[in-house]
Amino acid sequence: MPQIRLVTFMVADQDEAKHYFIESLQLNVLEDTSIGRAERLVIVGPADRSCRLVLRAATTPDQRARVGNHTGGPVAFYLFTNDFVTRY
Repeated sequence: MPQIRLVTFMVADQDEAKHYFIESLQLNVLEDTSIGRAERLVIVGPADRSCRLVLRAATTPDQRARVGNHTGGPVAFYLFTNDFVTRY
């Protein structure tokens, strides 16, 4: 069965976003690799890698306009947990 496991998430600052996802949401850094002169591939997700977020640095005006507004209004991503109060 096909599954979506890798989603790009446009961010203003990769280090700030990485810190948020690992500290606040308790995800893991699955990859953080330089891929060119000024680019990095930063991927975070749960340890089982069931879903991964690529934290992509916004570099163009069009990309920067979409940071925090991936869908034009509706919620883009939902986080599921068995015990929200305990975990967060």
